[in-house]
Amino acid sequence: MRKTLLVVIIIVIVGLVSWLVYSSVRKLEQKEIRMEIISSIPSLSFQDLNGNPVQLNEITFAKPMVLILFNSECEYCRYEAMSISENIDQLDEAMIVFLSAEEIDVIRSFGETYGLLEHANILCGQVDYPELTAVFKSVSYPNIFIYGNDGRLVKEFRGETKVEAILNAVKN
Repeated sequence: MRKTLLVVIIIVIVGLVSWLVYSSVRKLEQKEIRMEIISSIPSLSFQDLNGNPVQLNEITFAKPMVLILFNSECEYCRYEAMSISENIDQLDEAMIVFLSAEEIDVIRSFGETYGLLEHANILCGQVDYPELTAVFKSVSYPNIFIYGNDGRLVKEFRGETKVEAILNAVKN
């Protein structure tokens, strides 16, 4: 009886350890795949506020890109938009793209509320949530990606980020 119980306990422990190793390896693989996808401006389709299709990696400009994934109901996203709008003169060296999976009217209202639509270097658009998660895997709001002139990822920020940190990433 004791031998049977010992064998069962050993099998359970080995099974648990195997499952933990497997899930850890899988998470690392997913993280590597995500980094490979976002290491340069990803191929992501979205619609601008006029409903025109745009391909993120085909936007032509000679500036770094600040890509901000947001949700209009997110308090931190609202703070981020307000902070960027207030400091836009310092961010004139960057193209800023705000993307959300919300309806275009909601995105437009968000852009108007925070004065984002008044600036030539800010573009707002709607992306399909399934495509967003297919490219970025997990999304937290706000999620900010800084891409250099060469289209390579310089820095990623998750959550509320001070404009100074964004500026430093844009300038480096």
